[in-house]
Amino acid sequence: SSTTSTSATSSTSSTTSFSTTVTTFTTSSSTASSTTSTTSSITSSTTTMTSTTIRGLSDALSAGRVAARESRDVNETGWEQAAAAGRAAQVEAQWWNMTEPDQCMAAGMAAAIAAAESGELTTAEQAVAAGLAAYAAGEVVGMTEKERSLMAGREAGRAAATIALDAGADGNQQASSAGLAAAQMMEDFNRSCLEQAQAAGDAAATAAEVARFTTDEQSGAAALAAMTNGANCGMSVLQQVAAAGAAAGAAAAAAQNNDVMQGEAAGKQAAVSAAAANGVFSDIDQAHIAGAAAAISGRGNSMSQDDQATAAANAAKEAAERPAHLLSDEDKAIVIPAAAGAAAGAYAKAIGLSVEVQAAQAGAAAAVAASNEGMTPAEQAVAAGAAAAVAAGLRGLTVPMYDDIE
Repeated sequence: SSTTSTSATSSTSSTTSFSTTVTTFTTSSSTASSTTSTTSSITSSTTTMTSTTIRGLSDALSAGRVAARESRDVNETGWEQAAAAGRAAQVEAQWWNMTEPDQCMAAGMAAAIAAAESGELTTAEQAVAAGLAAYAAGEVVGMTEKERSLMAGREAGRAAATIALDAGADGNQQASSAGLAAAQMMEDFNRSCLEQAQAAGDAAATAAEVARFTTDEQSGAAALAAMTNGANCGMSVLQQVAAAGAAAGAAAAAAQNNDVMQGEAAGKQAAVSAAAANGVFSDIDQAHIAGAAAAISGRGNSMSQDDQATAAANAAKEAAERPAHLLSDEDKAIVIPAAAGAAAGAYAKAIGLSVEVQAAQAGAAAAVAASNEGMTPAEQAVAAGAAAAVAAGLRGLTVPMYDDIE
């Protein structure tokens, strides 16, 4: 998706140095007392919140407005007004016992409002202000540096998506704007390319949820943002594909609680991303990529060994049966059991089991997948033997793409 002209294309080039701006947001100061007046038009982005959380957010934003006004009254800059609003909002959100990520959200939203109302900051800078406030809030509540950087990216993205929405952008453009702003925020914090892609995917998925996208659409938005921003950062095509799958799996995990579906979402979007790479990966490679991404995403989400194998087989099967990338029955008979076997073998290896056990479990998973595909007992035995051989590392055998994706 193309971004709109309101996207946060560059965050700090027109501001004072980034470190100075960060200092503004992390310097402690007295916070304004909260008010009980409600703030309109916030519930559109809080569809999954409890009524108590919504009330807490409303009060936090009110507290932020009071703090920003007091800051403005003493002629502080727009950046300082946004920082004051963010600090006050976090304190109020904490009083309401909101979760730590929600406290960061409250700080970021309050800062974005204050930044806009100051009349001094551009739309790109407003997104930065939201991210900095979220980062500062994360520091207050004891998050690690990586965690608060991710919160900064998420809230910069939320602000950018809101700005895009106000400009009439559709949901895809909002998600794209969110991903771009989040990645820029992470780059400003000197985070790695992978972390930039992760933040982009997270922010895009959040924006997509607000835009009432389905879980599948949220995963797609996350994958596209991760791949796009990974490319902007200089990732290789394979790294982009891996990041897309990971982002999709994380988005699905946040949207629903089905382990196998999380893995399948990762695999599906990794295959879609691989297909979009203009002929870099064959159709068979794409199916192998789908299985690998599904299993690896599942491991990150602490899925069971059986669920990882199932998700890998299902993802490989779905990739193999796409009309534009349809594999022959012979190729599917290789790819689908191989995906399940690789997932089970890698799981066994990760928990420290012997090579013999890795091979046995890989073979068993491949046989189950082959059986589920209606293969004959002889074909199941062949699939099991092949998967066991790969897990045992015989003659340097590997499942194509699996180690690369991992």
